[in-house]
Order: sequence, then structure tokens, then C-alpha cells
Amino acid sequence: MPSKGTWRMRWQWAGLGILVVLFALAALFFGAFPRLLAWKMHESPGGRGPAPALSAQAQALHSKLLVVDLHGVTLLWPRDLLARATTGHVDLARLTDGNVALQVFAVATRLHWPGPQDGAEGFDLLTPLAISQGWPMRTWNDPGARALYQAERLRHVLRGAGSRVIGIRTKADMDRLLLARAQARENGLPAPVGAMLALRDSGALAGGPRQIRLLFDAGFRIAVPPIKAKLPTTASASGGASGPDGLLVRAARAWLEPMAELGMAVDVHRMSPDALAAVLAATHRPVVATKAGLRGVCDRPGNLDDGQARGIAATGGLIAIAFTPDAVCEPTLEAVVRSIRYAVDLVGVDHVALGSNFDGGLATPIDAAGLAQLTQALMTAGLSEDDIARIAGANAWHFLRNLLPD
Repeated sequence: MPSKGTWRMRWQWAGLGILVVLFALAALFFGAFPRLLAWKMHESPGGRGPAPALSAQAQALHSKLLVVDLHGVTLLWPRDLLARATTGHVDLARLTDGNVALQVFAVATRLHWPGPQDGAEGFDLLTPLAISQGWPMRTWNDPGARALYQAERLRHVLRGAGSRVIGIRTKADMDRLLLARAQARENGLPAPVGAMLALRDSGALAGGPRQIRLLFDAGFRIAVPPIKAKLPTTASASGGASGPDGLLVRAARAWLEPMAELGMAVDVHRMSPDALAAVLAATHRPVVATKAGLRGVCDRPGNLDDGQARGIAATGGLIAIAFTPDAVCEPTLEAVVRSIRYAVDLVGVDHVALGSNFDGGLATPIDAAGLAQLTQALMTAGLSEDDIARIAGANAWHFLRNLLPD
């Protein structure tokens, strides 16, 4: 029978083994998990072989465009945006290479994996991702804290970038960005990039319309309002939930009015059909779908049908076509161009924009540096240079400048 000393030694070795296992698991969780998750959820375009050669005409046109991307989810990931990376889709170097004038950073407060396909949202990975990346404890389960933390991450980028990145909150900021880009080009320098915050989902607004002011003060200028109402068992006498005076329309007005007063744009991407109908009935200002697909060309849950797309356009708003397969069915430039052409034919070129969904958890055919390839693909598809300029960013620029505060 083993002696007490032998048992003590065995317990010591067992305890040491447990500590080693726990240390290895902690190292995996806090060190490797975010990178493994980012690698799994983002297929690098550079890994698909060399990009097609750009024609001189495409290069010349793209260099003149005012490029605006209305939907990038980059702030979610543990990358230094001031250093060129080979993973993901966006950093300052690649935005500069892609001639991006304004990148809208869409802040996620929930992260579903797999992505929201075929009506299933999947498991929310943001809590383990936040813990593993060392986010403050308050962000682990609080969507509002997650939004504010990512806003602070962008402020950190702005401080580190100096004049290379300009935060956009007002019309004056947009004018300053245009002037700075023109001066940089006159002096042969890289043009600065504008950065704007948007709320990608409505989780951070669970506290009610008063939350809008808090997010506005943190720099958010686009948001998806949570349009919900307790519905009666029968339609209301005033025309049902989405009629002119319906419950959902009144709920929509409760959000849209403070957003309009502050100068925030309303994002309707992935709203339920009833909520979208209520917003369209309630709004007196243009609205935007910052990440959109169209059922007429890609029949997927969450994409807009023709009537919904026409309704958004009727407000003077924008439909920003995403590059990911949940929106365009395939992660190819041909699929993106098909959706853009369909949108132009459906609602007119003045209501079409780009909302890439870069770094949003799904593959894209290009990263930010490859946007000139999209310009070339649009040229090949027969779009005029003026139409390409509108789609690439002029429409989005005018939309935002008309809505932002002075």
C-alpha cells in the first residue's frame, strides 16, 4: 500500500497537471480563440489567387471616385487598424489602396454564428469573444456597453492616426474631409479617410428612445431602431399595426422623431416586414438599408422584396448592396454586380449604394483594397461612368450630408 508521502506526491503531480491544463485552456481561449474565430469567419480574398488585372480605364475612373462604404463590422475584431493586415477586409492601408473616402463602421452588439441564413440566427458568440479579447466586464452581457466600447476603439484609432483618419459627425466634418483629400492629392500624399459610427443592430437601444441621445453623443450617426409594439388579438380600429395610425407606426414615430431632431439616419436593414412598413409609413425623411440584398435576384431571408425596395426609394433613401452571400447568394463580383444592376433597374441609380459587410462574418470577393475591381466589373456590365460614380459613393455622400447636423 502506498505510503502517505507517495500519495502526497501523486496529489502534487495531479494538481500540477490540472494547473497546466487550465493554463493551456486559458491561453487557447484568451490568445487563440479570437484569431481562430476571425480566421474561420473571414475568408481572405488574397487566398483565392491573383486578382484580375485592372484596365487603365478602370484605374483612371476609380481614382476619381468618391467611394463610400456604408457597412463594415471591423471594430469587432482584435486588429490594429493602423497596420496593414493579411486577414479580414479593412484597415487604413487597404482603405487607402481602395480609394475609400468614407468608411462607416457598423457596430455589432450581437454576433450570430453561423450567420443569419435561412431564418436562423444561430448562437450569439459576442460574449465569449468579448471575454477572450479582454473587453471590460461591463461589455460581456450589456449591448449598450458593447456599443460604447467599440466607439471608444474608433476614438483610439482616430487619436493614433492623426490627420490620416477624420471622424465624421457633422456636415462640417464632411466638408473638412473633402478639402483635406483634395489638398493631399495636390501635394502627392495619401488622401485621408473619413470614419463614421453606425449601430448595426438594435440591442443597444433596449432602454428606449432616450438611449438615442447617449449613442449620438458617443458619435453614432446611423442606427437601427427597435420597432416593436404589443399587438392586440385583433387589428386596431385605426387600421391595424402598420396602418396610418397603427401601433407599430406610433412605435416607429417614437424612435424616428428624436433621431430626426439630432440628425441621425435611420437604418432599416434586416427589419421585419411589419417594422419596415411602419417606418416607411411614419418617416418624413429618407431612410437607408446599409447592408441589403434583393429577393428578385437572391431570394434569401432578410433580403428586400421589390415593394420594400421601392418603398425605401420613395422616401428618397438608399439601398446599399452587400458583398456577402447572405445578400447576393454568392461571394463573387458577378453576384454583386447582378444585384446592383437589378437595384438600378428597380428603383433607379440615385437610390443605390455600397454596403459591403466587410468583416461581418462571411466571405466577400474582395477586401477594401480591391474596390477598383468592382469598378471594373461595373464597367464591364455596361454601367456608365456617371452611374458608377453615384453607386460607388456620391449617392451615399449626398444622403449623409443632407441628414447630418451642421
